[in-house]
Amino acid sequence: MEVCKRQRILLTGISIILCCQFAIGQSTWTHTNSLYVNYLQLKDQMNYGLVFNGPGINYSYSLIYQNDRSILSYEVKIGASVIQTHTIPAFNTNITPFHLSCLLKSKTNKNFAFGLF
Repeated sequence: MEVCKRQRILLTGISIILCCQFAIGQSTWTHTNSLYVNYLQLKDQMNYGLVFNGPGINYSYSLIYQNDRSILSYEVKIGASVIQTHTIPAFNTNITPFHLSCLLKSKTNKNFAFGLF
């Protein structure tokens, strides 16, 4: 009896998900590739508070799904910087493999959205 109840709940959930896709208005998929230069400044507490400065380069890819009710976005960032203080060189890398946000649009103000990110 419990297996039948689970199957009913599962089928109901799948049918709601499938029906919601047809009930929404216009939806769009967009993606962007960005390459940008930055200037990084880090303070190292372990090395007597030395401040490392230097230029870096970053690459970012984002994929955005938007419809009349919500905005879903996924972003990946990879960056590298060559920094130094006085005569000590250093190399810094940063990777953000997964940044996902889910925002719901306000019904009263179209420019306002809220949610998890």
